Amino acid sequence: MSATLRDAVLRLVVRVLEPLVRLLLEVGVGAGEMTRLIRGVYVRVAAERVSRGAARPNISRIAVVTGLARPEIRALLEAPPESPHQYNWDRHRAERVLHAWYNDPTYFDAKGRPADLPLKGPKKSFAALVKIHSGHPLPGTILEELERAKAVKVLDDGKVRFLSRTLANAEYNAETVQAVGERTRDLLTTLVHNLTDPAHARFERTVASVTVNAHELPRIRRDIVNQGEAFLSAASDLLHWPAANVVPGDEPKVATRIGVTVFVFEEPIVVPPRKTGKEKAPRKARPRGGPGPS
Repeated sequence: MSATLRDAVLRLVVRVLEPLVRLLLEVGVGAGEMTRLIRGVYVRVAAERVSRGAARPNISRIAVVTGLARPEIRALLEAPPESPHQYNWDRHRAERVLHAWYNDPTYFDAKGRPADLPLKGPKKSFAALVKIHSGHPLPGTILEELERAKAVKVLDDGKVRFLSRTLANAEYNAETVQAVGERTRDLLTTLVHNLTDPAHARFERTVASVTVNAHELPRIRRDIVNQGEAFLSAASDLLHWPAANVVPGDEPKVATRIGVTVFVFEEPIVVPPRKTGKEKAPRKARPRGGPGPS
């Protein structure tokens, strides 16, 4: 792979990660957790790539292609691949505070629940909790983040009240988030396949305009939805045609998962002014120390 191509792939990764990082920050996932998660995915994909059907993954070869140490590779391979709890190291600092507040008896009230904590104090206070469990020197910054997520509330008497075990208080549905993951994976799988095997490219097309008038957006959105629904209805009939599908029997049968997704993307931009070609030439300064031309 040339340096130019490698740089282009890395720029692609940055573009892909931007919307994901926005979502991660919204639900309180820090860079440390994301890094660990990526390392886990690297190890699993590398194991599939280098094992070639072997019963046991080749740790040394995985270390070569990933750059990770062999003890970490073993630990990641032994962890359940579908369990997010294996990535709880290096958590978001505010998440660490909530976790400790909910689990450490030091910060419980008489009923064994997270106590209302005074903002400042040497021991059982919000500042002490932040100092011990987040490693952040400014409790006010952590408090702002927790208030933003509606995970805590500052009471009239100045104490801080625990409201939620997590920053993930956005109105997301777990099933909807899972569906987003599946659709994103499908689209990226198709795009990467087309890069690596253009001779057998799967259908993927994009049409876009960068000069649409905002007043025309409602009509365009409506027409695209109507045309998209009609297309997907026809595609559904094609995909579910009985003669084209495998009928389950007593023995396993080989089949193929195939589908199509239609989506609309929008992004505000600024259209630059048109160049006229009649830009005024800069005026020449008069020479100093003498009269101007007569």
